[in-house]
Amino acid sequence: MNPNDPAGGSTFRPDALAPLVDQPVVHSTSSDKIRLSILATALVDALGGPVEFHKRGTFPFTTSFIPNTNFSRYGVLAPGTWTDDSSMALCLARSIARYGFDEGRQLEAYWKWFAEGEMSAIGKCFDIGGTTFTALDLYDQEKGRGQPTPAILQHLRDALSAPRNGGNGSLMRVLPVGLAYWRDVENAKVYAKRSSETTHPAPLPTETCEVWTAIIATIMQNAVVPEGSGEAPTASAQRYSKLDLLDFISKYPYNNEDLHKHLTVPVSAPPPQFIHDADKYTQEVYYWHHHPILRLISKTASQQSNRQKPHYTARQRFAFYSGMEDSE
Repeated sequence: MNPNDPAGGSTFRPDALAPLVDQPVVHSTSSDKIRLSILATALVDALGGPVEFHKRGTFPFTTSFIPNTNFSRYGVLAPGTWTDDSSMALCLARSIARYGFDEGRQLEAYWKWFAEGEMSAIGKCFDIGGTTFTALDLYDQEKGRGQPTPAILQHLRDALSAPRNGGNGSLMRVLPVGLAYWRDVENAKVYAKRSSETTHPAPLPTETCEVWTAIIATIMQNAVVPEGSGEAPTASAQRYSKLDLLDFISKYPYNNEDLHKHLTVPVSAPPPQFIHDADKYTQEVYYWHHHPILRLISKTASQQSNRQKPHYTARQRFAFYSGMEDSE
């Protein structure tokens, strides 16, 4: 099997990507990791916002901030504008920082974002998912009736636990849970599920939030060095790479069949030839051929290699920022 020949169902590592085993975690303090993770969330959200709602492969390869025209009611959003993903993550992060883990406070924060534009990039809510809207509407009604938080949460679970309500609205915001509670992965997973249940109590989003939070906490455990101690990370943490993380994802004990299908090596794949975990490069080749995530990366890279990258002329960018009409 030739890893550079995608024919016949095989896949390959794109030339632009270094081997996963050669991409170790970057060690830093927990405070740096938290700040930079939240910043990175807003950055990639703003990068992907303009192509939201578009099917993969139907838009030019996006490598820089561009205007967002998806929300015509609010006009054209400036390049670099984050969306509801980041707004809700910021709401959750501030709630945890101020009050600890409190579902009532989290719902209050989400409502203020929706109703008053708190944590929005433009001072108002311009995008909200259907399940999130329904949950916040129910929250407002129940709170207006004077219901306590446990009763409100039970009403939300009763109303929104069906699989049809299994959107990604809780997954896109859950990052702060893993960043705050990374020292205990199992405890963090419990909080992740509870966080999801405030708006998305269906089985798929709750488990997905648990998985993503376990991933975040695992990265933090292998990347964080104590504040001001000057201590070096342990030997195992020094070696922790993206390949180790992929192995963690692949071997996670999923309950949901869809998650298992899309995040693990299929049972139809041949057994791996490497004998032990030290044989990292052979392990990576195996994953490039058989793991759904890497196969998708390989396929996408192959499709994009012949696509023209988006191009905005200097005049077009200047026209947007200055409000000029572009006659081109």
